[in-house]
Amino acid sequence: MWCILLALIIFGWNYRSGSNMECAAAVDLSETIARINQSVENCCECAAVEIVDDNRNVEGLIDSLRRIHNGGMGPITVTLIWSTTDDLDLSLVEPSGNKIYYEHQNSSDGGHLDVDMNRSGIDNVMNPIENIHYDSTSTPQAGTYQVFVHNFKRFSDVEAIPYKVFIKSGERVSVYNGVHYFEHNTHRVCSFQFP
Repeated sequence: MWCILLALIIFGWNYRSGSNMECAAAVDLSETIARINQSVENCCECAAVEIVDDNRNVEGLIDSLRRIHNGGMGPITVTLIWSTTDDLDLSLVEPSGNKIYYEHQNSSDGGHLDVDMNRSGIDNVMNPIENIHYDSTSTPQAGTYQVFVHNFKRFSDVEAIPYKVFIKSGERVSVYNGVHYFEHNTHRVCSFQFP
């Protein structure tokens, strides 16, 4: 909503007569809003907002979805959920720079992308997840981890794709919200420390 207000303030509002907006102004306004949304989308610092949910409702939902899709848990667990048939991709960059994602699903330190949904556009589901976890017998590297969500492919007609990322690092649990608008964009969700 603030994007529309900002566009109106910056670019003005053209009227032909009374309250009828000129067609050209409507097109210009739509294009301006799209450019502003693209700028916001590309700003990785604005992409996600942390929510620490004390009542654990979100954590319970994500745990249920993870169990249904055979996702594992361990000392570090990162789970992405969304509610469209689009293909979002979760990735985790380890302190060494190694990246766990759909093309490199296993880390030598015990991290695994064990659930990767809505890849093909065929048999996609409306409540997909992606999950990366470290085996309970492994010891993940100490240091800073980075989490990313990539809008790989659109299969739906929805304009906005809201998502949540659940992160468990040791005993700390965080939930981040974000929204993807454009195909092939990547959001930097957060970085976190382990242990």
